[in-house]
Amino acid sequence: MTVTATPATSTPELRWSRVSDSLSSGEWHGNYAGMIEHVGDRYIATDAFGGVAGRFRTEEAARAALQPDALEAAHAEREAREQRVAIATAMLAACSAIIAAAGMLTLASL
Repeated sequence: MTVTATPATSTPELRWSRVSDSLSSGEWHGNYAGMIEHVGDRYIATDAFGGVAGRFRTEEAARAALQPDALEAAHAEREAREQRVAIATAMLAACSAIIAAAGMLTLASL
């Protein structure tokens, strides 16, 4: 007897609901996944956390940007960018402290 198992790698697609003529809401696994708003000639995709995933010419492209795989890549990119900004901010703060200390030492030696 042979038993064939189907791998559990497929994920359910986002389900979309039309809220109004210019607004669609996405749901994934029962949770809010984001929205797509039609403004002018563009579709603005906003993820579940309120972050703008992009502005697109078609609703299909906006929906693709809110797919779980696309969001994971975008979130990883955003995290890396935030980490670079945090490092740069820390470096600027350290430089400011050094400059302030040098100024205090100059004043103290007068």
